[in-house]
Amino acid sequence: MKIGIDGTVFTQQLTGIGNYVYYLLLELIQIRSNDSFYIYAHKELVKQFNFNNVKIQIVSDQVLSKNRFLWRHFVLPQQLKKDHIDTVWVGIGVAPFWPVSCPIILTVYDFVYRVEAETMSWWRQLYFELIQPYSVRKATKVQAISQSTADDMLKYYGRKADAVIKPGTEPQFYPRERSEIETVRKKYGVDGEYYLMVGTLEPRKNIPLFLTCYIDYINKNGVSIPPLVLVGAKGWKDTEIVQMLNKAKVQGVVKTLGYVDFEDLPSLYSGAKALFMPSRYEGFGMPILEARMCGCPVVASDVRAMREAGGEYTFYHTPDRKGIMAMMEKVFSNNSLLSSDQGKSVDWDWKTGAEQLSNLLGSKQN
Repeated sequence: MKIGIDGTVFTQQLTGIGNYVYYLLLELIQIRSNDSFYIYAHKELVKQFNFNNVKIQIVSDQVLSKNRFLWRHFVLPQQLKKDHIDTVWVGIGVAPFWPVSCPIILTVYDFVYRVEAETMSWWRQLYFELIQPYSVRKATKVQAISQSTADDMLKYYGRKADAVIKPGTEPQFYPRERSEIETVRKKYGVDGEYYLMVGTLEPRKNIPLFLTCYIDYINKNGVSIPPLVLVGAKGWKDTEIVQMLNKAKVQGVVKTLGYVDFEDLPSLYSGAKALFMPSRYEGFGMPILEARMCGCPVVASDVRAMREAGGEYTFYHTPDRKGIMAMMEKVFSNNSLLSSDQGKSVDWDWKTGAEQLSNLLGSKQN
């Protein structure tokens, strides 16, 4: 079988969705070693796929290749037909608009444009309003990243997910020794105790409100609390976030690291007093699961999908000011509230997810 892959997600630094597609695909390629994989993109990939059954196809168009959205909708379908692809996995959340000559397996991550529309740019919101419902209707099979997303897809579009494939974690996510933690802390200039936040700087992460509460708690109680270390690349509609972070850095409340090397994340998790994830909405919450695996306690918003990632060992709060302040009163006055199961209650991984995805793709080649 010839399996096509929308590889546009591999043309830039990998974060949440990129890592999800990448590690699921690595397992899928090995499970279906007798099949041929064609990874399509509009420009060179930042990741390598050193497998005999993988072919990288950089399909360039003088005009459309300048925009990955246009490329996906109008160039990719033509190339799938030209290469006689049997089925295509589009793990980027939306399917090509132009007719595709083979079955489409689509991954749906979230419904930000419906739940937190104001956190998106107007053009991105419009894009998803037009394309996502069409994609879900058009796809041969649809898999969701969480049961929460699957439930929302049924609610909004009336379509039941063919599978729920939750993110796994890579083998590197486990509690690290003190020497490893100190090496990574020194690399990034992190001194002493710290709390951690991981995620792209964008509005639904709720960073401005959380920072305001953090500073207000310090001022109200006249106490010294370890700083927040933020890991994450710049996102969108982040002007207010950046301004607040700059002020907080002057006060010594925050340290921003930007995008860090993926191999350093386990040590940053392992050395943190806790991971804070106060998002207003998530499709799953991959940092929560990564932190758990590293033995890092997690404090997160009480959002349905994040409960799937956090399980019963996460300390939850509502993502509003009242909930955040109440949480801080409890956590900062009683650290014993926080604990971690090191992911021992997690009964899924990338391999089990890839097996589910393989079933959606159809019969393997003999």
